[in-house]
Amino acid sequence: MRKFIETTSEDHDHGGPGWEYGTCLWSPTLDPRGAKTYNLMLEPQEGDLIIHFYREKSKRYIHGQSFVKKSCYETSDKPPNPSTWSYSDRFYRIDLRDFKKFNNPVLLTDFTDSFDLEIRHEYEDRPDSYPFQVNRFKDPKFKRDSSVGLKQGKYLSECTNQLFNLIKEIEDIQDKEESHTSGKKSREAMKGDYLETRRKIKESTFFARNPKLKKDAIKLRGCRCEACGFKFEEKYGDFGADYIECHHENPLSERPEVDWTDELKTSIEDVKLLCSNCHRMIHHTRPAKDFMFLKSIINND
Repeated sequence: MRKFIETTSEDHDHGGPGWEYGTCLWSPTLDPRGAKTYNLMLEPQEGDLIIHFYREKSKRYIHGQSFVKKSCYETSDKPPNPSTWSYSDRFYRIDLRDFKKFNNPVLLTDFTDSFDLEIRHEYEDRPDSYPFQVNRFKDPKFKRDSSVGLKQGKYLSECTNQLFNLIKEIEDIQDKEESHTSGKKSREAMKGDYLETRRKIKESTFFARNPKLKKDAIKLRGCRCEACGFKFEEKYGDFGADYIECHHENPLSERPEVDWTDELKTSIEDVKLLCSNCHRMIHHTRPAKDFMFLKSIINND
């Protein structure tokens, strides 16, 4: 089973009656210049998984999933509201089934912030039809010269296995086999894992929105992992310079939801600077392991 990503929005009601969001994918057969920009529409086959990135107002979410009911066919039927694609007389259409909106759609910006490094590494390999790109810019607030974002004008893209696993960490995605074999009991059993990961994304977002804490911690202690000694710059050169992750000794992900406010206070003494591997290992169990426990494993104490 292959996996694809649709990037769409509420702006034009997805084409109007008969072409509603979640019921089909559709595009012109050619772009305005006559180029075969949308030929990826010919790839999805019956049973393939579609993940929907959907924009509501100004925010885009990892919003839902569906499966291909009928593979691509060409039609001269025109959607009632084709919007910017009104120039075309012929369209590709893929019929979908079993559309499901995720219970708690995750902001796409939170997702890219949390998995920034993983997406950058995969982007370097330039997979065909990859949905993300690295945008170059100068941002004095974060002192970075680039950010991860969606490729502009990419309606349909292919979801790589690594990208799918990252998305699956934060959303209750059911693949083809799970949708037929998993019952309510097994889905309930997984709910806690998804909730924990979602809250870890909130932890990452907290540090992204409070850069002074992380900046001051780095100024005092540097960018070397305080658990294993790894330094991204030594492995990845300038690309990894100044990169490190911040970890709460009292993990935000284990605090009550009511504590998640902009007024939440954390001191430099409350955090450790960790590489991605050590940060994930310390959260490998719930509750999270103590920092000194992790150190003892690394040092074989």
